[in-house]
Amino acid sequence: MYKKLRELREFHGLRQDEVAQVLNITRAAYSAYEINKRQMSHEALCILADFYHVTVDFILGRSNKNLFLFSENEQKFIEKFRTLDEHGKCVVLTLLDLESSRKKHK
Repeated sequence: MYKKLRELREFHGLRQDEVAQVLNITRAAYSAYEINKRQMSHEALCILADFYHVTVDFILGRSNKNLFLFSENEQKFIEKFRTLDEHGKCVVLTLLDLESSRKKHK
């Protein structure tokens, strides 16, 4: 489970303190979940499943299905976008805005 927690957090581009806020706990307490030094309560597990839009089974490793709400292409886009520097991100967002605007005016 602890590996899935880190995988989900990193996939969503979040820091440990940001996820800790969702659970209303300290960053240190959340970090203990990710390194398997502390057991997560059922309530916290459900909160994170809802937050990440996945099943509890996915977090627990009982389901290997990738249940993110993104298509494979969207996941690839997000992963690549996160590797860009600020200038690159600005360029991509500008292009998305232009393309979205073009499509609306068709």
